[in-house]
Parts: sequence; structure tokens; C-alpha cells
Amino acid sequence: MATDSNHVAAVIAQRPSIVDHTTVEDKPSSLAQPSSQGQASGDYPGQESSGSSQDLKKQYERKTSAEKNSKKNPNIAKELKITQELAKLRWTPSDPKMTVQLALTGLALDDNDIKILAERIRKENRGLTLSLKLSCNKITVKGAKILASLFESCLIERLYLDENRIGNDGIHAILLGIQTSRSQILKLTLGKNMLFNPLTGVSEVLNLEVAKTLATILRNQSLSILVLRGNKICSTGITEIAKGIRDSTTLNGVDLSETWDGGGLIGGVFLGKNMRTVILENNFFNKDEIADIFRNIISMKVQEVYLGNSGSNMRADLKGPIDAEVAAVIGMALKGNLTLRVLKLDGNPFSRSGMEIFASMFPDAGLLRDLGLSHTFCHTLAAERLAEAAASSSLERLDLGFNAIGDEAIPAFRTALAENRDLTHLNLEANAIWILGW
Repeated sequence: MATDSNHVAAVIAQRPSIVDHTTVEDKPSSLAQPSSQGQASGDYPGQESSGSSQDLKKQYERKTSAEKNSKKNPNIAKELKITQELAKLRWTPSDPKMTVQLALTGLALDDNDIKILAERIRKENRGLTLSLKLSCNKITVKGAKILASLFESCLIERLYLDENRIGNDGIHAILLGIQTSRSQILKLTLGKNMLFNPLTGVSEVLNLEVAKTLATILRNQSLSILVLRGNKICSTGITEIAKGIRDSTTLNGVDLSETWDGGGLIGGVFLGKNMRTVILENNFFNKDEIADIFRNIISMKVQEVYLGNSGSNMRADLKGPIDAEVAAVIGMALKGNLTLRVLKLDGNPFSRSGMEIFASMFPDAGLLRDLGLSHTFCHTLAAERLAEAAASSSLERLDLGFNAIGDEAIPAFRTALAENRDLTHLNLEANAIWILGW
């Protein structure tokens, strides 16, 4: 078993979420701060400034008392957080070009909280554009419909609703709200929202009606980032969404991980005209679908491709390994590619000849900086070739953990680390390496 050393990163950091990555991230909201007078007077949201030291002391005591009580009572904590976030609407100058972010993630907000929040937004918003972070709460279809009604009177630029309980009806309500609104929504995250039926032990599947509405929005709206991670989608629905992505002129980032189990779908249809980041993890594509994705990449400017499968290779094995023919297609997509920076193929098994072909073509891999090949059955000879190529490449991260790499490859990796000073993360964990402190 490999041992820890200064040359080896024991664990490669997990792929950053599409929400956080630099190619598709939110720019920080341009929130105007309170005026210098307000800051000096110690104004607390909801309180009028009096200017006297005695009043300032009372305001501070009220604030401190509220914060102490919030730690004891979750409901007070929610109310306090909502009040603090809504105060941004009063601080920010009235300008539709200004985006105010209301960060209310992970507060266990329920439908009644959403009703109160929506009422206060309608009352206090003065034409500002909103970014609503409402992920990881307890919002159901009722709350989703209340949020959808906000599109009638508010400009919403970003909406985060991952990991709630809104189901098909809630997602559809949100999409219809977007479709009929004046908002130019840029980011929409709806991951892990399908309802679980305890009687059948099965979660619902995103249906065709919802998929068609989403496809229409993709074609006609300004959406640039879409996250549906963890929502199983019916086969006809995924086809509709894929076509909408293909036809979109604005979408540049999509996360459809864990949404279906392949099933003969043409993989390359997920690459829209301006696509930069494609996350399709844990969908267990067969080798033909993988080949189709990379045939499309050849003629596009995609910067990041995530096709990893976590956990066991067993399900991927059933669909056949990536053979020499498919590996050659991947190699052609990498050849001279000056835009692709990140490629994650972890958990996709290669045949012996397939890995050798991929490794032999890797020296022409353009400006790739991050390559994930853990759990791919990479063997010693292929690893040596990859190491030799890495020595003179632009690679910064190389993950070859959980493979069948032996001691014979170590000299090549030593050379790669010595010659490529940019290669700062190398993972060889759980291979057949026995050389101590190499």
C-alpha cells in the first residue's frame, strides 16, 4: 500500500460544485453598505437612529439579547436572520441594476416562513434585483407556489432551491413563474427535490410536462447555469431537456449528475453552443455515449467536463469498459485542445489497451490542468506513460488513486514532479506501490 510522502497528496480534493467554480460562479452582490452616519449611530435593522448614547446602548442591548435568545430558540434564530437579510433591501440604493442577495440557506424554513418572507419582500423591495438563496430548507410545493408568485412583482436573477421538498408540482410552479415574468434569471438550482414515497420506497421522477417547460425556458430565457443534480428524470423528459440545452444560446454551465442511468441517450446532445462546464457524474454512461460526448468536445470550447462515477465500478463495468476505439476518440478531443482545463473520468473502467491508447495520446493534451483517473484500472505501463507526459505538460493535479500501478512507475513520477513544478497534487493512494518514502 502506498505510504504518505511530501510528493503525494493523500486525498485529492473533491470536484467543486458548479455553484462555486470560477467559470460559473456568482459574482459577489454589489450591496451598498449603510451610510457613514448610520454606521456611526449604530443603527440596527428595524430601528430608527436617535443619535444619543443612551439610545445606542439600548439598541445594542436589544441586539445582544436577540442574538442570545436565537441560540436557545430556532424560531427566533430564523426571524432574526430573515430580518438581518431583509435589511439589505433598505440599505441598498433603489436601482434595478443592483443585485441584493438574501442568504437564507439551511435555516429549516417551512412554507409559513416562506409566506412571511414573500410578504416582506413585496413590502420592502424597491425595484431591486434579487438573488434568493433558499437551499437546504423544508419548503414544499405550497412554499414553491408562493415563491413562484414573487416573479409577478419582483426581478429575480438567481434562485437556489436545492434540497427542499417541492417535487414535480413545485418545480413546475417555479418554472411557470419564470416563464411569465419580466425577470432575466441567470442561475437556477433545483437539485434533490423529488419527493420520497415511504409506502413504495421510491422517489418520484421528474415528469415530461415539467421537462418540456424547462426546455422552453432554456430556449427562450437568459439562463446561464442550471442545476438538477439528484433528481431522477424520466427517459422522455431527459431527452427534452437535452434538446433544450443543445438549443440554448446562453447556457454555459449545467449539472445533471445522478439524474438517470444512461439508456441509449446520445451523450453529446448535452453540449450547448456556449457550454463551458458540463457535470454529468454518476450517470454511468456506456462507452458509446462517452465517445459521443468527446466527438462533440472536439469542435467546442468546453472548459470543464465531469464524467466521474463515485463508489464501485460494478455498475459501469456492466456497460463495458472504455476500449481502444473510444480511448482514441477521447485522445483526439484532447489533442491540441486549448480550452479544456478539467477532465474527470474517475470510476469509468478502461480496458488495458484502452488505457494504453489514452496514455500514448496524452502528450498532445493541450492545456489540461486537472485530470482524474482514479478507479479506472490504470496499470503500471500506462501510468509510466502518463507520468512521462506530465513532466512537460501543464498539469497541476493528477489523480491515479485506487488502480493497479506498481513500483516500476515510481522513477517516472519522480521525474515528473521534479520537472513540472506546477504539478502540486499527485494522488497514488491505494495502488501496488511498496517503495517507502519515494
